[in-house]
Amino acid sequence: FPPAPPPAAPRRHARVYETEVYGPEPRTYSLSPSAGNLHYLEALEDCCFFDVVTPPYDASQGRDCTYYFAHIDLKLASKGEFCPVEVYQPRGFYTHPLPYKGPRPDWLQAPRAPSDWV
Repeated sequence: FPPAPPPAAPRRHARVYETEVYGPEPRTYSLSPSAGNLHYLEALEDCCFFDVVTPPYDASQGRDCTYYFAHIDLKLASKGEFCPVEVYQPRGFYTHPLPYKGPRPDWLQAPRAPSDWV
């Protein structure tokens, strides 16, 4: 974990939803904007985290990206436990948004008509 950040905004709490460790096989996740979207990443070796956000982050539209510092060791947390968190701006961390120009993901496709169901 990085050193504790200086006090900023009042602490909030996040409920631990899952305590699984994944890797090295690729995984795809779908997260909602209002639940289950506080996640912790720790690279054990060189890796890449590819995040497709749709619609994209836009603070003026209420879709801001915020980083939090957890005040407990998330590797030791229990499912359902409340974890105190506060806003944290990591030093040296950089993201660069780019427009997605690839194919439309399957999960965004319109549902098939019942006559097409198998």
